[in-house]
Amino acid sequence: MDDRPVAVLDDDIQFIRMVERMLRTQRIAIQPVTTPDLDDAVSVVAASDCRAALVDIYIYGSAAGFSLIERLRREPATRGLPLIVSTGAYRDVARQIPFLQHHHCSVLPKPFTMDELFARLRESEDAGAALSAAAPESSSDLLSLVKERRPGPRFRLIPPARQANRVD
Repeated sequence: MDDRPVAVLDDDIQFIRMVERMLRTQRIAIQPVTTPDLDDAVSVVAASDCRAALVDIYIYGSAAGFSLIERLRREPATRGLPLIVSTGAYRDVARQIPFLQHHHCSVLPKPFTMDELFARLRESEDAGAALSAAAPESSSDLLSLVKERRPGPRFRLIPPARQANRVD
């Protein structure tokens, strides 16, 4: 059994606590990383010998997650670390599919269930075990993950006074 923690790189403390509760059900610890300093974040992950990392794209108001991914891949201690992009920024992820493929990232769109988290973690760890030889997910696989979670059309509430006069 792998006792190493999962790094959770996000600025949302509630999200980090939710992930911690989910992973705790399987006795998996987390290494929370909330610093806005990307070099510090990489140092924490590298020193923690994590088994995988969940990376949010928008950290402290900017799309710093992409730079963080690049830095994690450049650092020898985290180069082969399975990276799971966990974000609600569907459009940004869809535009960056070649980047995510190049950096061997998987995607876990927010919101997600506990089963989805564990499945993506297992898949990422399996791929991470042979990262140098593993092909990244296909662009159609990544795009379908993003499209599945894209919010549907927004529904507009019609005031009750106008509903009576409405003809469908």
